[in-house]
Amino acid sequence: IMADTVFCIEITDDVVTGVLVDKRAKATVVVGCAQASLNKIPLEDGVAQVCQEAGFKGGICHLALGAEFFSFRNLSFPFSDRKKIAQTLPFELENLSPLEADSLVADFLISEAGPEGAQIVAATIEKESLSAILSTLIKAGVDPDTIEVGGVRTALRLADALKEDCVLLDIRDTLAELIIVSGGGIVLIRSLQLDPAAREDGRQFEELGRLVRQTLLVSRIVDLENKDFTLCLIGDETEHAGLAPQLSAQLGVKVRNYQLSDQRMIKIDSSVVRAYRFRQMDLVLALALKLKARNRTYNFRRDEFKKRKSAPELRTILLRAGVPLALLI
Repeated sequence: IMADTVFCIEITDDVVTGVLVDKRAKATVVVGCAQASLNKIPLEDGVAQVCQEAGFKGGICHLALGAEFFSFRNLSFPFSDRKKIAQTLPFELENLSPLEADSLVADFLISEAGPEGAQIVAATIEKESLSAILSTLIKAGVDPDTIEVGGVRTALRLADALKEDCVLLDIRDTLAELIIVSGGGIVLIRSLQLDPAAREDGRQFEELGRLVRQTLLVSRIVDLENKDFTLCLIGDETEHAGLAPQLSAQLGVKVRNYQLSDQRMIKIDSSVVRAYRFRQMDLVLALALKLKARNRTYNFRRDEFKKRKSAPELRTILLRAGVPLALLI
């Protein structure tokens, strides 16, 4: 097991992406990366292919699932205590979801809290779906330590770097994920379905701008009139040639391309730099990077899906804690 590496993997509806990171040095170094389309192969084969090409042989692993796997709800509570919210959330979801609460795994982020209560962004995934994904991963030799919502960690780092509210837009073939960060916290997550006909007619940028504008207006979170936020696209300018200026003109806000791997303490090893695709892989790389203490992200490796430590892992933890070797035999 490569104890000094972290493997980050993201699964969306049509692609598996993996990034292998070496954290021995002060810098975070990408030493392996791979991507597999799921259009013609099953998930298990896609994961196995990515693991092999990225060089993952076991160890710490973080998983992100695309926003399309989840349902998101913005809810208000008359209290801000996390334990109370966690206890009350299943009853709130029962009233809002057509599914039984015990068929879902839920987690939440507090977007705003004060004496009068809290605003949260709750995310749910069906247990059956999560169980199927985990079983497939474990068969392929991947047993993730955490399970997050794709893009969330990147959005939080973005807002922190920009020192202002931001809207992260991750554009794929058939959908775009939109995440709003305001006041340093996640306040909205939406998946926007893109019309295939708009791509065929050459109207994809115009259609995307319309969907983004509509979502922002309905959310009433960021102010399109005062333009007090930045719309961020992942990847370099060549990934979406012409999109940034068109969205800026259409929405009347600042639009910029953002590469996580441009940051000072992040390096791409020369052996993999050609294979590294900034737009897709930066989002996955973010899983290996720490957030500030005040920032929290989702983790669905909880309750019945909580990871159980193997005997070698428990042995290592106890040894580090100073438990005598004789007691472990």
